Amino acid sequence: MTLRYLFAILALGVAGTTLLPAQTLPFIDPNFSGITQYDGWENLNAVAYPPPTYPHYTSTDPFSIASNQPGSNGAMLNKVSGAGGPMDPDLGNYIYVFGGMSSDATVTTASFSITDSAVVSGLQNVFLQTMMVGASTLPGGEYMEFSNGIFPVLNYNGGIQNLVATNTFYFGEIDVEGIGFGDGTIFHRGFQWDLSGILDPVTSIEITWNNSPHSQIYGVQLDQSDTYSVIPEPSVFALVFLALLCGVICYRNRVLFSEKL
Repeated sequence: MTLRYLFAILALGVAGTTLLPAQTLPFIDPNFSGITQYDGWENLNAVAYPPPTYPHYTSTDPFSIASNQPGSNGAMLNKVSGAGGPMDPDLGNYIYVFGGMSSDATVTTASFSITDSAVVSGLQNVFLQTMMVGASTLPGGEYMEFSNGIFPVLNYNGGIQNLVATNTFYFGEIDVEGIGFGDGTIFHRGFQWDLSGILDPVTSIEITWNNSPHSQIYGVQLDQSDTYSVIPEPSVFALVFLALLCGVICYRNRVLFSEKL
C-alpha cells in the first residue's frame, strides 16, 4: 500500500496535472502494532447507492452508511445535518454538499460524523483518513473541504470532549475540474488521536466535522489500535522510497557495467 501511494505521489509531480475525480490517491496502511481494527468507506456514489437510497438524493435528510470495504468492523459514516445536492454524473455522483451560490469555505453547509460503538478493547490509537474535495475557498483563496479550515474532533463514551487531533497529516492533493460551480482540489489528509492518557476505558468514539459548500466526500478510512505509536511523516515515507529507488538504480548500473566488461 505504501509503495502504491508513493508512486501516486510521484505521478502528481508533473506540474499542471489535472485528473478526473475518480482518480484519487490511495489510503495508506498505518501498520499499527497490537490489536487493531479497520473500517473503510469507498465508492460513495450513486452506482453503489442508487436512488432513492443514495445518500444525498434527498437534500436535507440525514443518513448513515456502514463501512463497506473488506475487513471492516461496522462503524458508521453519518450525515448529521445540512444540504445535499442533485446527482450529477459529471461530478462522479459522490456525496455532494450543496451550497447554493456560495463559494465561501468559512460557511458550514453540512455536518458529518463517524461513530463506532464496538471499538478495540483498551483503545489508545485512532487514525482517520479523509479523501474529500474542497471547491470553496478561504479568504486567502485556498480551497478547503472543511468549514473554516477546522479539522475533525473526537468525542468518546457519549461525551462531548471535542479532542483536537494529536497529529495532523497532509498526504497529497489532486486538482480537478467541474466540481460544484467550478474547479476544486481533492485533499488526502490524516488525523491521529493519542488516547493513552485517558484513565477510563474508551468503549465508543464519535468523530465529527463540518463541510464547506460544494465539497464532496470520496472516501474515509478509520484505523484503531490498543497500542499508541506515531505515524511517520509523509516525508519519511518518501525518503525511504527514494533511498530504495537509488539503491535499485545503482545495483542495476553495476550489473550493466559488469556485463560490459
